[in-house]
Amino acid sequence: MRFTGAAGVAACLVLAVGAPAQAGPPDGFAVRTIVRGLESPTAFAYAPGGLIFITEKSGGVHVFRNGRLHEFLDLSDDVNRYSDRGLLSVAVDPSFETNRRVYLLFTEELTPADPDSSRPAGGKLIRIEASRRDPTKADPSTRVTLVSGFKSIGPWHSVGGLDFDERGRLLLGFGDGSPYCLSARCQRTGVVEPFSANAYAPFELSSLSGKILRIDPETGEGVPDNPFYDPIDPAAISSRILAYGVRTPFRVQVDHVTGEIYVGDVGTDQWEEINLIPTSWSDPETELNFGWPCYEGGDGEPQPVREGDPYCVSRYYEAENELTTAPWFAYPVEKGAALILGPHYRGTTYPAEYVGDLFFGDWKRDSFWTYSDDELKQFGAGGDWGQPVDIDVSPRGNLAYLGIGTGRLNEIVYVGGDESGTRWAGAGPWIGSGVAAVLGATLLVAYWTRRRRSRAS
Repeated sequence: MRFTGAAGVAACLVLAVGAPAQAGPPDGFAVRTIVRGLESPTAFAYAPGGLIFITEKSGGVHVFRNGRLHEFLDLSDDVNRYSDRGLLSVAVDPSFETNRRVYLLFTEELTPADPDSSRPAGGKLIRIEASRRDPTKADPSTRVTLVSGFKSIGPWHSVGGLDFDERGRLLLGFGDGSPYCLSARCQRTGVVEPFSANAYAPFELSSLSGKILRIDPETGEGVPDNPFYDPIDPAAISSRILAYGVRTPFRVQVDHVTGEIYVGDVGTDQWEEINLIPTSWSDPETELNFGWPCYEGGDGEPQPVREGDPYCVSRYYEAENELTTAPWFAYPVEKGAALILGPHYRGTTYPAEYVGDLFFGDWKRDSFWTYSDDELKQFGAGGDWGQPVDIDVSPRGNLAYLGIGTGRLNEIVYVGGDESGTRWAGAGPWIGSGVAAVLGATLLVAYWTRRRRSRAS
């Protein structure tokens, strides 16, 4: 994931976002802050018992419970947080109530003598359990490394997203790990930075770069229905690979109605794209290959982006597009945009027109969007969202998101058609008049009543 400016993700802490007159959610919606006071938050996950796990870029893991934020685990000594790197993803096991397992994906620090620098770094997926006595604390004795060996040469395109599929297998993404090509030669000729070529799986099945993995969360091994699975060596990288040819798969989302897997791939200064991993395929070397570093974006046809590079000419272009598949959705952008993939909305608290829509944010534009039936719509207006970096659906059926620019976890709540109740609740719960105020007050009373009861119990 690459953001404009050398400071990468951290730049959002000082970036001034100009908010238009009616920035934020559309009429009838309001933003409610659930957690505040976070430092560069990057990802969150809900767990049974009213727990919310939240990660911070520097390596902090917190649990929000009963209105309080608790330190669950400190990985700061293990994490390289330079530029786009850091602790970027968290997932909770579907059987958390019985096994208490939490999964964390981060850029691994390989040079402790010079921490958090632009030196080469690694990537690691670990599993750890919440304490049986206190679920807001990790049990260090249960820590297990499931995946390691990723190599990040440049400070961009690092580790990506996490999610579970419908059968309880864990999905995770790795960027291509290459430095961003800024030299005059790259700009003039469109030559591939050599390390990014590792994303092309048919020739690089031994590299984690530019891959989506699907693994058994118990062992970290690949699963038998992966396209390159080897029953003799299920722990091989090739056995773990599900899809490939991605640049920065910052978020992975499973549609829990269809079982389809969507990958939000943050692009260059040309395209942002969402890739669809189908539930079945006949030719994995084409249908599960998304083309990076030679193709990116496009509307129905993969677009070549490195015409001057002999690698792309020999491996891709001479094959006349037969070795790659087009994105499910892509849009051309100004330099610096960053697509933050969200879920398909399947809840019941929003108007029917939103059910089934895929929601996503754009970090650079500080905006939300929906996509359905080949129609792209902006959700509200850009600005004043707090720069979304992770999006999911809360147990209450509302969209929730982390604003890395504000250090807050928010919910987007439907409050009715009264425009006066739809402004951003930047300082706390929203305020309004008429129907919106009554509905807002009712929701707040219910929320605080539940919180007092949970504390009492």
